Amino acid sequence: MINNPIGWGIAISVLLVIGILVVIMNYKKQGAEEKATTRILLFWLLFAFLGVNSLTFNLPVGFHAFRFWMLLAIPASLLAAEGFLFVYDFLVKQKVPMAASILLLVALLFFTAGLQKYQVNTAQWPPGAFWTSGEELQGYLSLLSLPPDTRVFTYQNPEPVIGLNAFDCMWCDEVFEFRKDALLANATELHAWLKEHQYKYLIVSGMAVRELQEKYGNQTLELVNRRVTDLATSQLFFPAFQNQAVVLFKIA
Repeated sequence: MINNPIGWGIAISVLLVIGILVVIMNYKKQGAEEKATTRILLFWLLFAFLGVNSLTFNLPVGFHAFRFWMLLAIPASLLAAEGFLFVYDFLVKQKVPMAASILLLVALLFFTAGLQKYQVNTAQWPPGAFWTSGEELQGYLSLLSLPPDTRVFTYQNPEPVIGLNAFDCMWCDEVFEFRKDALLANATELHAWLKEHQYKYLIVSGMAVRELQEKYGNQTLELVNRRVTDLATSQLFFPAFQNQAVVLFKIA
C-alpha cells in the first residue's frame, strides 16, 4: 500500500526469525542493559504483531490494523539486523569472502524487499482518500476561486467542501436532516430550501455516487444522473464549473 506499505519479504522474515533465536540464546550472556533491550524488543515485536493480526486472533486492539506495520517495522528491523550479523559471521567462518557475504545478503534484501519498496515509493499516487478521480479533485479545487465561507451544499460528506474554504453546515440539525433525503428532492424543492438557508452553490460529484450507495444501492448512479439533468434544465441552477466528474451549480 502506497500510504503504509504492508509486509517486508522473505529475506527479512528469515533474518528476523534468526535474530529472535540469536537474542534468546544469548540472553543469559548479556549485561543488564542488553537484557532490558532484548525484553523491550521482544515485547514490542509481540505487541505490534498482534496488532497487525488483530482480526486473525479476534483481539480488542488493532484499530486500522495495517497502521501497526509502522510500529512492527522498528523491532523487526533491529532484530533482523541481529540475524544479518549472525549469518554474515557464519558465512565468513565458512571461508566465504567478506565482500561476497555482504553482497549476497544485500542482494537478497534488495530483490525481496528493496525493489518492491522502490516501486511503491515511485508509483503515481491516487487522487486521495476522499476523491474518486483526479478530475473530481480538480472540480473541488475550483471552490478556491469563490470568496471564503461561500455556502456550498453537497449531497454527501461536506468535509471536502469545508476543507477548500467553502462552507456547508455539517452540524446544523436542519441541514443534517435535509441532507438525508436531499437526493430525492426535485429541483424546485431543493432550490426553495437552499435559498431559505442562504446557500449560493450546489456541488455534485462521484463522491455522491460512492457514499450514497449504502442507502440507494444500484439505483444511486441513476438517481444522481437524473438529479443533475433535472437541475440543469430547471432554470433554477446554472453550471459554474463542469467536467466529467463534477458539476458545480450556481443557485439562481
